[in-house]
Amino acid sequence: MRIILEDPNYTFVPQPDPGAYNPAAIGAEVNAELRSQVESEHIKLKENYEVGLGVIEGLKTLVVFAAGKDNVEPLKERYIIFAKSTLHKMIKFL
Repeated sequence: MRIILEDPNYTFVPQPDPGAYNPAAIGAEVNAELRSQVESEHIKLKENYEVGLGVIEGLKTLVVFAAGKDNVEPLKERYIIFAKSTLHKMIKFL
């Protein structure tokens, strides 16, 4: 982790949202077995995305707890607290 944070060119890119499943995207000629495989892959992508969001929020909470609210106060925004601050931005700020 330390090596990544010391790299000035490193940028954390969270997993993109896979969006809603669109059954029409695969086409009507696809057999049921392949369709179920594509559906299960999409469900797995969605689960991974949601877990990733939870991990990011948990790590932001840990950073605020470890550094103290006063030390990260400049990153805080009214009503949304640290919602717009990325984890990378918080660590770089400290």
